[in-house]
Amino acid sequence: MSARLARTIAIAVLLGLALFVLPDGCRGGTAADFTGVAYSCQLHVHGPYSEGIASIDSHTFEASQLGLDVIWWSDHDFRATSYNHVGRFGFEAFEEPQARGEAWSLALARRESDTKGVRLLRGAPGGRAELVEEPVREGERALRLETSADTRAFQPYSWTFETRRLLHRRPLASRPTVRIGLYPESLDEDARAFLRVDLSEHAPRGGEVPEAYALRYVLVQDDRDAWREGNVYHIPLSFEAGRWNEFTLDLRRDAAAGFPFLPGLPGEDHSLFGLSFGVEARRGARASIVLDDLRIDQELDGPPAFVHQARLIESFGNGPPLQLQGVEVSFAARHLNEFSVETGLLDYDALAREAGFDPEAPELFDEQGFKALVVERAVEEAHARGGLISWNHMFGVNPTGSERRKTREQQLEILLKNDAFGVDLLEVGYRDRAGASLTDHLWVWDQAALAGLRLVGTGVSDSHGGPDARWRTSPNNFISWVYAQEPTKAALIEGLRAGRVFFGDLVLFDGDLDLVTDAGQRMGAEVETDRDELQVRLMARGLRGGERVQVVLGGEVVRTFSVTGSSFHRSITVAPGERGTFVRFEIYDAEDRAVAFSNPIYFSRPYSSDAR
Repeated sequence: MSARLARTIAIAVLLGLALFVLPDGCRGGTAADFTGVAYSCQLHVHGPYSEGIASIDSHTFEASQLGLDVIWWSDHDFRATSYNHVGRFGFEAFEEPQARGEAWSLALARRESDTKGVRLLRGAPGGRAELVEEPVREGERALRLETSADTRAFQPYSWTFETRRLLHRRPLASRPTVRIGLYPESLDEDARAFLRVDLSEHAPRGGEVPEAYALRYVLVQDDRDAWREGNVYHIPLSFEAGRWNEFTLDLRRDAAAGFPFLPGLPGEDHSLFGLSFGVEARRGARASIVLDDLRIDQELDGPPAFVHQARLIESFGNGPPLQLQGVEVSFAARHLNEFSVETGLLDYDALAREAGFDPEAPELFDEQGFKALVVERAVEEAHARGGLISWNHMFGVNPTGSERRKTREQQLEILLKNDAFGVDLLEVGYRDRAGASLTDHLWVWDQAALAGLRLVGTGVSDSHGGPDARWRTSPNNFISWVYAQEPTKAALIEGLRAGRVFFGDLVLFDGDLDLVTDAGQRMGAEVETDRDELQVRLMARGLRGGERVQVVLGGEVVRTFSVTGSSFHRSITVAPGERGTFVRFEIYDAEDRAVAFSNPIYFSRPYSSDAR
C-alpha cells in the first residue's frame, strides 16, 4: 500500500467515510517493515492572523495541490490578538513615534525608536504632498495630497501608511474599522480621491497561483452602487466639499459583500495587509484633499480574537487537509511554537508586571529578565497542558538570502548554555534561513545531541504567503511526516514526543522513512544498551530511483548508498562506544537536492548520564 493511500484511508475513517476497495498491489512487499501511518504535516505556517499576505484559503489550496494531510496553524500570538498594535496616526509629521496616541503602555526600550508614518507609494508628474496647519481636524497638522493630469485615463498619486514591524496589520476576523477625516478641496468627475485596503491572497479562480484581493473606496458626488473589477471591489463614498467628512469603513462587511464566493466565514479570511490613500486626475483636472486623524479600531482582540480564530479555521471543514489551531509565541522573545490539544496564550502584561515593569519608570525595566520569563513560562504552561514546544528558526527570523548573524558554533553554545530552555522540538529542516544553510542546521542538531541535548528535529516552511513563499518553489518548503494512530492533535503530539518524525520536501518525496534495531526499537527511541554492536535497519519507500542515502553516525557521514528502485532497505552495524552515539539517515536526489531526513535512534550506556 502506498504511503499516500494509507493516509487517505486513515483520514477518511476519521471523517466517517467508508472505503471498501484497495487497488492491486497493496498487500505484500515491504509494507510490513513500516508500522503505523506517517501523516504529512506543515507545523509552521501563517495565515491572515499574522503579518503576511496569506489566507487560510490560499495555503489550503497549495497544500491540497501537494496532497498534504495536516496544516497546523502557528500565527504569531501577539498578532492574532493585536497586542500592542498601532491604531492611531495624527499626520503631525510624515513619521511619528509609534506609541503616540496609543492606549498601550508596555513600550520596550529597544522599540523606543520604532515609528509609524506615511511614504510615497506611487508618484505622478503633477503629484504633491505637504503637511498643512489649516484645515486641521486633530492636533496641529494634517496632510494635503494633490495632483493634476492631462491624460484621458486617471493618473493616481498615492501614499501608504506604514509601521515598524507591520503593527498596523490585523485580521479582518477581528472586525476592524478604519476611521479617517477627509476634507475634499477640489474633486469632481475628473478629479477623485480614494482609499485602498489591500487584503489577503486566495486560491486562484481559474489560474494556477493565489491571487490578492483589495477594497477601493472612492469619493463621489453622485449616487451609485459598488462594483467589482477583477479582484478589486470599489465602494463609492458620498461627501460634502469644503468641510471635514468623517468616514468609518467596515472592512469585514465590505469584503463579504465584494467577494461572497470566497470560502470560510464571510469576509473574514483576510488581513488588513495594506492601507493607502491618494488622489487621481485626468483631462486637465486638479484633485486635492486633506487627510487627518486616522484610527484603526477593532471589535475583537486579546483572547476572544484567538477563540474566534478557531471558529474561522473550523469553517473550512475537515479537509483534507485537516486544519489544527496552534500558536507561535513571538512577542519580544525567542520564537516558540506550542503544540497542545488546548492551545493557550501568554498574558504579556501580567508577565511584565511580574518582571517588575512600572509604567511610571519604564527605564528601570529589566527587559532581558522579561524575555527570559516569557520563554520559561511558555515552556512551563505548554508542558502543564501536556503539550510540546518547538524552538523556531534557530539562526534568526530573517528570510532566505539574509546575512548570517551567528556562526553555527555560537548557536550551538546558546542551545547548550540554557539546555534549550526545556523545549522539545527543534526546527532543523531549512535549506536557507537567516543566512544559515541546511548543513548548518543539521550540524547544530547533531552536535547538540552529542552533548546530551536530544531534541526532535522537524522540517517546516514558516510561510507567510506571497510569490517568494510558494509551497512548490520556495527553497524553504519542508514539511514533517509524523507517525500517529490518527491525524488528531493528541495522536500527533504523541508521535512528535516519541520522535516518530521525518522531514523533507513534499514536492520531491511522499513516502516513508524509518529505522529499527534488531531488538525492535524504532526511530526516535532512546536505547540503553550494554551491547558492543547492534544491527539497525534503514528503510525508505516512495523513492523515484537515482537518489543516494547518507548514513550519519554520531554526527559524521559514515556510509553512502545508491538507490536504484522505489524502496531502500539496508542493515548497518552500530557500535555505541563508551559514551553512546546516534544514527540517522538522509536522502538526496541525483541533482543533489535535499529530499528527506530521518530522526535518530539514540544509544547510551546504562551508566551514562549524558542524555537530558
